[in-house]
Amino acid sequence: MRTKVHTHTREFHPDAQDEFNRLALEEKRLTRAMARTPEDETPVVVRMDGQRRRLSDPPANLEQELADVRAAMDAQRAIIDSGKVRITFRGLTRGEFRRLLTAHPPREGDELDKQVGYNGDTFLDAYVESHIVKAETLSGEPVTVQWSEWADEMTNGQWEEIRRLCLGLTNDGEPVFPR
Repeated sequence: MRTKVHTHTREFHPDAQDEFNRLALEEKRLTRAMARTPEDETPVVVRMDGQRRRLSDPPANLEQELADVRAAMDAQRAIIDSGKVRITFRGLTRGEFRRLLTAHPPREGDELDKQVGYNGDTFLDAYVESHIVKAETLSGEPVTVQWSEWADEMTNGQWEEIRRLCLGLTNDGEPVFPR
């Protein structure tokens, strides 16, 4: 049975992302300043907060400043990653797929449901959820699967990507067998 791991952002932290982006620019600036500054010269630097250092100011410890920025970036990255969940999907067996189809029969009077052979309102979310083996944070802590909530927060493109992943796992016609 094939499995696939997908990382989903269940909670977005825009403030942390903005701060991370600002710190990334500061890291880039400091890295360039370190590369351009000969050891015997005092640098002239304009900081992100608008402060200027003059030549008469004592030279800044760029290595320490860079280390501080990288530590702050790590803190923001941890906040951003706290909103992500790693989901492991597996393909369905033929029996599991048939049982899922019979659990979601077409609605009476709905021609589209009759054509596809299942209830169009309930089947696809149940289909995707039945593929989920486990969900965990990026650090490996288990997370309760809340597919209906996660699916409602996704864009249609994100949901389609996961649906196609599940279809591929279940309908893969070329299984790989060990030799």
